[in-house]
Amino acid sequence: MAIFNHFSIEPKYAEKRDFVRMQINTPVLFTLTDTDTTFSGMCKNLSGNGLLFETTTKIDIFNKLKISIHSPNKEFNQLCAIIQVVRINNNHSTNGVFTVGAKILHLEP
Repeated sequence: MAIFNHFSIEPKYAEKRDFVRMQINTPVLFTLTDTDTTFSGMCKNLSGNGLLFETTTKIDIFNKLKISIHSPNKEFNQLCAIIQVVRINNNHSTNGVFTVGAKILHLEP
């Protein structure tokens, strides 16, 4: 038994989120919930309760958006949801691209 003392089965990093993030690079379409104008971006990651996407469209924090993410896999339907923006980063080195973090409020049919 002493031979196993130097091995650890505990992970070095404990995930503190309720859902694991899936890294994806998939186009996303979105509209402000009170408009009909559609904008586009690139979804970078997705979890059970939120997502991160990049866009050149300026969005305000706490805006509610209707999003649509098409799956490249025909076995899965597109994801449609109402989200709320909780974080925005404008990285000036990426030519006006905004990184938007949002929580999923509810899924749409």
